[in-house]
Amino acid sequence: MLNAVQALNEPGTRDELGIGTVRDAISNLLFPGTSTIQTRARYFLLVPWCHLRVEAKLRQKRTRDPATIRDWIRSEEVSLIHPLSHSSDTDGVIGASSGKSVQRLPGSVYWQGLKRWGIRLFEGSQDAYARHLAENGPPISAHSQDEEACSAAMANWHGGLPDLPKDYPKNLSMALTQTEARYLKDRVRETVPGTLLAYLIDRPDVPFGDMAFPWDLLSDDHVSPGRLKDELMHASNFSLLTHGARLLYDCMLAKRAASELPGGWHEQIEQSEKHFHDWAGVVIERRDSLAEWDRRRDEFWDYVAKDNPRLAETNRTRQFIDQWFDLVLQSTQPRDLLLNAVAQDLIRKREEALKKNLARLVNRRALELWSGNLGADQLTFRWETVKTLLRDIHEGIAEEQGHARAAG
Repeated sequence: MLNAVQALNEPGTRDELGIGTVRDAISNLLFPGTSTIQTRARYFLLVPWCHLRVEAKLRQKRTRDPATIRDWIRSEEVSLIHPLSHSSDTDGVIGASSGKSVQRLPGSVYWQGLKRWGIRLFEGSQDAYARHLAENGPPISAHSQDEEACSAAMANWHGGLPDLPKDYPKNLSMALTQTEARYLKDRVRETVPGTLLAYLIDRPDVPFGDMAFPWDLLSDDHVSPGRLKDELMHASNFSLLTHGARLLYDCMLAKRAASELPGGWHEQIEQSEKHFHDWAGVVIERRDSLAEWDRRRDEFWDYVAKDNPRLAETNRTRQFIDQWFDLVLQSTQPRDLLLNAVAQDLIRKREEALKKNLARLVNRRALELWSGNLGADQLTFRWETVKTLLRDIHEGIAEEQGHARAAG
């Protein structure tokens, strides 16, 4: 069981205070179809191509064993590793370091996103997909002369998918071709219109590359007043305020380690307190805008409930967040929360409610397994991943436009 505590130290998995449901709701509303473990945009095409090749194989070699089909799919996805790892652009290649022993394949990383962008038409899980093919066989080939058969040819995948490269899978790279980039752009515009993702995919002129947070778009008026601006303000304020709770948790953890464990913990205490004081300074600077936003807190909860309806009603997660917001926004000096007994009790009880006897703030053995890393980074709602996906698509389309200018 204590392995679960160790896992919480892994990058990208830390959610010590259980705010992940709200974080994910905001991420899904701003950037639907994305996830933090996605790496490059071309996998939105490579994964369907792997599955289509398996469907084609099934037309030649029928099997009713789902395990065999899963093995074929794995083999197709593993076959991508070598050519991608030896291309001129190896950033984000899944399995580049582990090779054939890779545990997390691209299909598992992109499966949900493929559905959200309307590329995957099959409704079920990956296992359900393999069982479906075993029980029903693959869709009839698109090359069939039967009109009715042709209409069902792409039943599992969007009919507009670009064709596989002629020499596939040789000479693959992460760069999108002109056709592929425009296809992905059109999928986003059609399936998630009105979102920040769809807005940015149409705006290659926006210099988002150096922006640390998506709400940095507001500073140069890249986003006009309206719904998207409100959504970014919700994301920004939620990120800032909850960051303080996570920083306080780090401070409490470092101090408890210093009092109960051997070794020097002075550096962790000093660093965590500095981070908390810096955070409190930002809250003071934004006090007026935060107070105005707080008067619309119900509007914020209505917003996140669009993705997760459970958040429309008061539950333990919402109650914890509201209590923390109240402490911060009603405090004349947020930095004083560092020593506030009510604030510390709130954090302690929240961790204990989530982890029971594995909570580090109450369990010495769990504390001993702590690496000492603080790492409470402010939430960005998948922004780094999104920037990479957008850059891939924009560069593919820019290549098309460059060719057009040259031809003219």
